[in-house]
Amino acid sequence: MAVNNQFARHTLFWVLLLPFIAVLLMPAFMNEQTLKLPSSEVEVLRKLGQDPEQVTRRANAVFKSAFVETGVMASVDKLFRAKARHGDPTSVRNSERISGKYVDGMWHMLYRAIWRFVGLWPVLSVLLLAIVVPAIVDGLVRRETKLDQFKPHNPVFFWGATHAAISAAGLFFFLPFLPMALSVWLLYGVVALVASALWVTSSNLQTGN
Repeated sequence: MAVNNQFARHTLFWVLLLPFIAVLLMPAFMNEQTLKLPSSEVEVLRKLGQDPEQVTRRANAVFKSAFVETGVMASVDKLFRAKARHGDPTSVRNSERISGKYVDGMWHMLYRAIWRFVGLWPVLSVLLLAIVVPAIVDGLVRRETKLDQFKPHNPVFFWGATHAAISAAGLFFFLPFLPMALSVWLLYGVVALVASALWVTSSNLQTGN
């Protein structure tokens, strides 16, 4: 069924489609090492006041319960890791090697995504509440001031900022799959982008009149 609402399409893209594409394609086109958890992100967690060892234990537990204990990992490995027999042609052995690297990269990427989500989401949710909510309130106050002064709302700012806010908010859901090392400044930058976009959106909120 087609989704007509453009905001719903944005949400589906960021939350479902883009992570799904990442899981399918990144292990095929990226080196296995680049899909592992960067050691620099351990220091990022410390700067954000998190305990990396506790996060690792929780991530291990989630990964084990989601993929190991359910049998998903064993089934995927059995499907993609068909062992080449002695005397098989070179193409068969190369295919086995490529599929093995693909599966290894996929598991590394999924574990990294779980680790990032477990470690970063508590911090990001607090930042969103502390920065984004006041930005929305201030924007609504500014909108009411415009109404009192009979100033027009800017529809270009409204639609542009709304799309930017949806995309930036959706980026939070894609952050665990981002194919690069996360930094404190990157996380703060995304929060600032969301806050700025929502401030512009709420200060130019359309009433339909």
